[in-house]
Amino acid sequence: FDVLRQKSLTDQAIEFFDLRDNAGEIQRKTSERILAALPLYSGVRSANAEAPELTCASAYECYLRGRQYYRWFSQDGYRQAIAAFERAVELDPTYALAYAGLAEARAFLAADLTYLSDFSDAEELLRQAAGPARQALELEPESLESLRAMAFLYLMRNFYEEADAVVRRIEQVAPDDAETLWIRGTLAADAETRLEYFQAAVDLAPNLTIARQFLGDQLREMG
Repeated sequence: FDVLRQKSLTDQAIEFFDLRDNAGEIQRKTSERILAALPLYSGVRSANAEAPELTCASAYECYLRGRQYYRWFSQDGYRQAIAAFERAVELDPTYALAYAGLAEARAFLAADLTYLSDFSDAEELLRQAAGPARQALELEPESLESLRAMAFLYLMRNFYEEADAVVRRIEQVAPDDAETLWIRGTLAADAETRLEYFQAAVDLAPNLTIARQFLGDQLREMG
């Protein structure tokens, strides 16, 4: 972990997706090859994320709207957040927090769809989350939002050790972040610890849908 802290997350990146057309397996690669393979955000609109066009006076206003929609923690909220964040980075292509928000909203929508067994749209959203996550890390590698987006993408791609390392960094600056507590719970090895973290996430953000779902599943599993 000390070594990880001394390097930027982009230097420690793991490739989430095999981008070849004829392959589906996930491969680990060196940092340089990973960064070359992960596309920068290209302005492509998100799959399964239809929302009305919105007009913002500035990138900052769009970002604030996006965060407001994101905090609904619902599929509709994520879709509207995606539209707002996409507009924010169109207005300001250097807006790191908007890129991070876009990556998070796409990834959390993908998680909700995965929970409902809608794997096709979820996979496409995860692919589309990679570019803005990379952009956020390059622009602001130590922001909570950039770190959280990366931790969640690691989690969704089953890179648990990498997710854990990033979560540890987040916990140093934001120990009471609800989304991070949920991620920490999914990484826990025992049922009691998972339950503790899921409950803490729900206590902090009662409308965090995925945390409520995992809490309910954990309670049922434990009887």
